[in-house]
Amino acid sequence: MIWDQCQDYIKKPIMLLLQVNNMDASGQKEFKHRLQSLGLRIKYPKPGILCKVLRQSQYKSLAEAIIGPTYVAVSKQTPQELQAALHYIAEQRKIFLVAGKVASYVLSYEGLREVVYSTPSEVATKAMIATTLMSTALEISRSTNQPASALFGLSLGASQRTV
Repeated sequence: MIWDQCQDYIKKPIMLLLQVNNMDASGQKEFKHRLQSLGLRIKYPKPGILCKVLRQSQYKSLAEAIIGPTYVAVSKQTPQELQAALHYIAEQRKIFLVAGKVASYVLSYEGLREVVYSTPSEVATKAMIATTLMSTALEISRSTNQPASALFGLSLGASQRTV
């Protein structure tokens, strides 16, 4: 049963490995609840079983990161949605993010931070595209000395005539 659970962990889009250093039970409970509110589920697999599962998978390099008690944090979120969770983990003095995977990529702590913080969100990507399109339309409008609405009407009329 534990073996199957560990195999399910590596199938999740995001899996983080966290090392625990002398945290009491109440601290662990608080940590678990806080991460759940941020979209991560925390699991406490037996390190030996988790290592064996990882070694038999495409993520065998993650097995080297498991030394002693290890939490596994899994999520179905996008990397951008994990910014608050990574910030919270970074503030902890007794828990350390050592490695993880996003999609099929195995990443170190530094790699995870780069993926989470440098990849723009969907909203930011749409905003960048809209800005680019608007600036291009304004430049065309200026160069042809016609308002953008007139250009749209011209292109619409041209496409209707060819149909």
